[in-house]
Amino acid sequence: MRRTVLSIQDRLFLNKLRYFLAEIGTVPPAQWEEMIGQISASQEFEMKVGEKLLYIIDRCQDHSNSQKIGKIFRAFLEGTISYNDFLRLAFCIERLMPDDLNEFLSWDRRNGVAAFEATNLIGTGLVFFDEAEIRIEDRGEDRPWQMNDRFKVKNGTQTVSESDLGGMLRDILRPPPSS
Repeated sequence: MRRTVLSIQDRLFLNKLRYFLAEIGTVPPAQWEEMIGQISASQEFEMKVGEKLLYIIDRCQDHSNSQKIGKIFRAFLEGTISYNDFLRLAFCIERLMPDDLNEFLSWDRRNGVAAFEATNLIGTGLVFFDEAEIRIEDRGEDRPWQMNDRFKVKNGTQTVSESDLGGMLRDILRPPPSS
């Protein structure tokens, strides 16, 4: 029984790895070596890139997320983003359910979204709270014994907007425009 479980886990991991590699397959090997060499030479990162990638891919919930990780790693290899940005974006993808990430990617980025509609994104780094505009209407002093009726809050909706990190992720994962 244990061999069966391990082989299923291995197959799932290999499937995630296959989708990851399909995304980065277009990057020339020389570019790979250059970017990975820069990280390996840096004292800032304690773990080798390959080992870190295996940990990240293993934590992906499914092949769809590992494919997204492949897209952001390709952006790193192409010099579009830094290695730190890659790690931050990978962390965001790991923390989100695929449906929540797809919903975020479908947002109209020009307008804030009500915070209650984005609760699964709060704390990921992809969004930030906008300034809340709250107005309080004073209905007069004729009811001092009922203070809860005297004041009324208007326009108390808190919104969130896309952060720079969220914009970076959207730019990388956005499908190419159809011709």
